[in-house]
Amino acid sequence: MQRTLAIAEILDLVKETKDVPTKVSLLRQYDSETLRYILELAFHPNVGWWLPEGSPPYKPSDVLDTEGRLYKEARTLPLYLYGNRPDLKKHQRENLFIGLLESLHPKDAALLIAVKDKKVEGLNIATINEAFPGLIPNEQNS
Repeated sequence: MQRTLAIAEILDLVKETKDVPTKVSLLRQYDSETLRYILELAFHPNVGWWLPEGSPPYKPSDVLDTEGRLYKEARTLPLYLYGNRPDLKKHQRENLFIGLLESLHPKDAALLIAVKDKKVEGLNIATINEAFPGLIPNEQNS
């Protein structure tokens, strides 16, 4: 049985690839609802986070076999986005985020911080939309 790749591992493969057709092929090969959602959170111009920029103080997980955890936990990410759950206090939201990071594969935790800060490397909107047409609005069309 093939091991589930962490979302960060998939994006690392894409980042290591230099040509766009191969990047597109890799994105399509590992296509999932979670991968698309993470790409939207990272690149969609209208997505904003309630959380401060940078890495919060968290302890990376040393639990084995957490590569698939972000697939399950992605459903909780709206909690951290502007407009959702304004009743949550800042420290509550930040503590929940730290708990989430500590439960993820360390590479996925680092990726989630980069996604939040809109600093995912090795990809751009044009490449994402070639793989998944219309996923991210182009600046000119928004």
